[in-house]
Amino acid sequence: MSIFAFPSGGSSDMKLIFSTTLTSDADTISTGTLATGYRDLVLVTSLRSDRVSPFGTGVNLEFNGDTSVSNYQYVRMGVQNATPFGQSSNSSTFITNTTSLDSGNVQWFSGSETRIFDYESNTKYKSYLTIDTSQLSSTMTNNFVNHIGSVWRNTAAITSILLRISTAGAGFAAGSKIAVYGVK
Repeated sequence: MSIFAFPSGGSSDMKLIFSTTLTSDADTISTGTLATGYRDLVLVTSLRSDRVSPFGTGVNLEFNGDTSVSNYQYVRMGVQNATPFGQSSNSSTFITNTTSLDSGNVQWFSGSETRIFDYESNTKYKSYLTIDTSQLSSTMTNNFVNHIGSVWRNTAAITSILLRISTAGAGFAAGSKIAVYGVK
């Protein structure tokens, strides 16, 4: 059961509607057209970058092909190496780090889950909530835990999701996984 699910009595409240595991490196990961008929969507990811990137790189969610940075906004509260921090941005949505601090040693990232509320509405902006953890070093010296609230400033129903690493030239490594669940 998803940490964001609101069960109404059974495990059938969430249905897998899309999943993929990359078999080769890719610049983006796309869901294609998503199923309809659900209240919310839950996106679960296990991602890694295919190359060492500058510190602070994140993964952007883009809905319906909307790449306009000004249409996305987030507020992030987190802990890095036991030190709390806060951040907000009028930019593409940060959902997880994809940085490796060990030159040439790309790390897996775990525990990323995003719930997109009322994704089929066509009368209001879409809000979504992410919880994620990231290990950026094989020595376990640089770790993040993030709680991120985001808004896509568009009233269109969400029909597709594209994931893109925010640093130009960086992509996803083979083995990266995503799954999308519909929540009744």
